[in-house]
Amino acid sequence: MSEFAFCMLLLPVVFMLHDFEEIVFFKGWMHRNGELLANRYPRLAHMVSRMRCRSTAAFSLGVAEEFLLISVVSFGAVYTGSCYLWLAVFAGFSLHLLIHIGQWLIWRGYTPAIVTTFLSFPYVIYVWIYIVNKQLFTVSEILLWGTGGFTVIIANLVLVHKLMDIFDHCIWHSGR
Repeated sequence: MSEFAFCMLLLPVVFMLHDFEEIVFFKGWMHRNGELLANRYPRLAHMVSRMRCRSTAAFSLGVAEEFLLISVVSFGAVYTGSCYLWLAVFAGFSLHLLIHIGQWLIWRGYTPAIVTTFLSFPYVIYVWIYIVNKQLFTVSEILLWGTGGFTVIIANLVLVHKLMDIFDHCIWHSGR
């Protein structure tokens, strides 16, 4: 197996380790900090309110969907040798980590997933250096697929949040 294939197959593992922290700590963190977060950033109050009500099961379902998507893309890239879609997902994951760092800097304290963000960063930096040094993609390809990947990830995130809302609604309103 090539070094780059190994790097591609590591993405689902790194993603899942990162998201385990979010799954485990998000609900409690939101209960402790949600009101302060909504007061400090009133434009986010509606979203904070929705996230505070979200069950850990629904949140885990959303993470599972993303994990499945990343896994299929990663294994598919290694199997077919076509790495552009993987590049899009990897660029999106890289930006996702940068967003977590931004959240942490703005909040000025612990936010769910910041520990594993910093633990994931060496992998991300290593892979970007590898891509650049081996000239696996042109700058244009990186920008094009990275932008496309980020756009698809945002669209998928919207879809996943709708699915989580539906899941919570069905679970809590099914009479069980």
